[in-house]
Amino acid sequence: MAHESHEVVEHAAPPPLVFAGALGLGILLDRIHHVPALPAVFTPLRRVVGVLAVAAGMGIALWSVLSMRRVGVNPAPHAAPPALAVEGPYRFSRNPIYLGMVLTYLGGGLLRNAGWAPLLLPGVLTFMRRGVIEREELYLTRRFGDDYLRYAARVRRWL
Repeated sequence: MAHESHEVVEHAAPPPLVFAGALGLGILLDRIHHVPALPAVFTPLRRVVGVLAVAAGMGIALWSVLSMRRVGVNPAPHAAPPALAVEGPYRFSRNPIYLGMVLTYLGGGLLRNAGWAPLLLPGVLTFMRRGVIEREELYLTRRFGDDYLRYAARVRRWL
């Protein structure tokens, strides 16, 4: 059941900025001290996997946004959702847009052969969990109550 509210989720930082900033830092660190993601012999494979990861990540994010819009949810984090998005990729993950961002991040790191990018990912995921996802989950619990709790009980946070 949706409730009228003008309340918004207070993220520690905008999620796209978190991923883009960390990837940028990984690429900068790689310029200072190159740590290859994979040895040179794997360059063709690394490039193919990188392109596929970026394409899959962007595809999942787009599918997620379209699924949100289908039920009248504005994907902007500042907008109060009138309903829970539970169809499309939300049947498999409570955070498919962030999952798409992870794949895009990893693909970008592979395409640049920047080994620092995957080394920074655990910190990015910890920040996302504590500074973004846990805050969203509290907000959704307040906003949708038992409907959200039942959804969260049947769908995993990531996959």
